[in-house]
Amino acid sequence: MRRLKAAAFVGFVMLAAAGGLGWAGIRIVSRSGAMTPEAVSASTFAAAPVGARVTVMGLVEAVGNRTATLEILNRTASGDYVRSGARLLLSVSERTRFVMGSPPDLRPGAIVESGGSVDGIRRMTPDRVVILTGFVRVQ
Repeated sequence: MRRLKAAAFVGFVMLAAAGGLGWAGIRIVSRSGAMTPEAVSASTFAAAPVGARVTVMGLVEAVGNRTATLEILNRTASGDYVRSGARLLLSVSERTRFVMGSPPDLRPGAIVESGGSVDGIRRMTPDRVVILTGFVRVQ
């Protein structure tokens, strides 16, 4: 009887460990999916109407109170990014979700992917920010 209880306990522990690993795997895959760059070019962003949902890749130039000025980066055929010269003002709110990194990581020199709604000319309110410094190469 004692062996049966021990075997049942070991089986339960192994099942719990497998469930935990499965949960961790799902979390990792969902986060890595957020790292897949799908950013639009500076010209596409400039043509987007107010209210349009877009994703941009940018280099943070300055940070203010709940704002960040980005230079939009354009993707090259090799997968690297180049500076476009076009600027964008992000208006970060308390609802903005940081998928990778945290608000203090949004600082000059950081490379970010930001998805949200166009608020006006060269303005955007992101619902999602992904800090990609170190993962993305700018030529």
